[in-house]
Amino acid sequence: MKPIQRNVVSLLLVAVSFVAAGCGTPAPKPVAWTIVVNKTTPASIEVDLIGVTALDKTYWMNTVKPNDYWKPGNPTRKNAKKIATKFETGPVWTVRGDDPVWRTWFSYGASELLVFADLKARDMSNDATDARRLILPLDKNAWEAKDKVLNIVIEDERVYTTTAPKLPK
Repeated sequence: MKPIQRNVVSLLLVAVSFVAAGCGTPAPKPVAWTIVVNKTTPASIEVDLIGVTALDKTYWMNTVKPNDYWKPGNPTRKNAKKIATKFETGPVWTVRGDDPVWRTWFSYGASELLVFADLKARDMSNDATDARRLILPLDKNAWEAKDKVLNIVIEDERVYTTTAPKLPK
């Protein structure tokens, strides 16, 4: 092989390795959102919001069983870095983007928000598909959100967001 051909092949291999390593993929940039939780059920419900790192997501979705999490005195819930509310009368809970909890979450690398609701509906799966949990990315480019507001709805049998995700370009 001629020296020029060898250099071209070497450059191509270097370029392919950079692409394969994700060099061109921007890292997620989590930001503080205003979270608006709307309760549409008349039931009295507790809701926890927890800042979750990418590494902890599997733990929260696969290991933590919702039935156990909501038992009184559960150490996982007790030790979670969370903000919580109990919906007893009002239907809306707002956590502003300037709430100090965001600094706490970002200090340990949280990049996603776990919404955990103590729904009393029967026949919940109590596994990774359990509708009492919802994980939302906090990346600044993840949502079509006006004024950086994420809207979450709590129904009798599930938690979901009405904020549209941004579609890849």
